[in-house]
Amino acid sequence: DLIPDLSGANVVEIADYQNEDIPGIVASFDIGVMPLHDGVWERGKCAMKALVYMSGGKPVICSSVGENNYLIKDGENGFLAGTSDEWVTAIKKLSTDPELRQRIGLQGRKTVEREYSTQVCFDELNRQVLDELRLEKQG
Repeated sequence: DLIPDLSGANVVEIADYQNEDIPGIVASFDIGVMPLHDGVWERGKCAMKALVYMSGGKPVICSSVGENNYLIKDGENGFLAGTSDEWVTAIKKLSTDPELRQRIGLQGRKTVEREYSTQVCFDELNRQVLDELRLEKQG
């Protein structure tokens, strides 16, 4: 109920899948959407669905809620939508412009590689946690 009716759009909801199915599912679509209500629970959620879509090089449209506001640079590596009109505008932009879909998808992929890759996360964990543990052990 968060995404307005868009006649002519092929919207597919995949409710049941296994983790190993995710890359193929993401590869099969053109635009990833992450609608969320703006509640306390949603504000505390991470942006994992958006990160999965972005890692697959797909452009995303996300509700402007919680972590999505930090991950998505509106119009650069995805789109943020807070109203029905913003959803419609973003979906129309992406659905009618293959070059924009490709550019936004590529920027999203670069964001994931630069800020969320396994190596980046390990390095951050190592710096913030493991280095501290090593110092405590030495001291």
